[in-house]
Amino acid sequence: MSSRHAPPSDWAEIEEALRDPRPGAGPHFSFVSMLPPYETRRCPRCLAPMRWVWFTSSRASWSEMGGRAGWLPICEPCRRWCALEVCVMS
Repeated sequence: MSSRHAPPSDWAEIEEALRDPRPGAGPHFSFVSMLPPYETRRCPRCLAPMRWVWFTSSRASWSEMGGRAGWLPICEPCRRWCALEVCVMS
């Protein structure tokens, strides 16, 4: 997993985080009890409803005051995602 502070830049990073959502040194996703945004976003390519996942940037990003966390909509069939909706920022 990349150590940069931003959301994923390629689908391999998303797949890796979905396989192992435990918090670690790198960015990760989790399925938290917080409710995702009310908006049901649809994939621009296939029009299927997108899945909301919670993204948290790496631990290092938080200590460097560049941390980000928020909801990221993803479409698993198309392997696409939309912009992160930032909810927490350091």
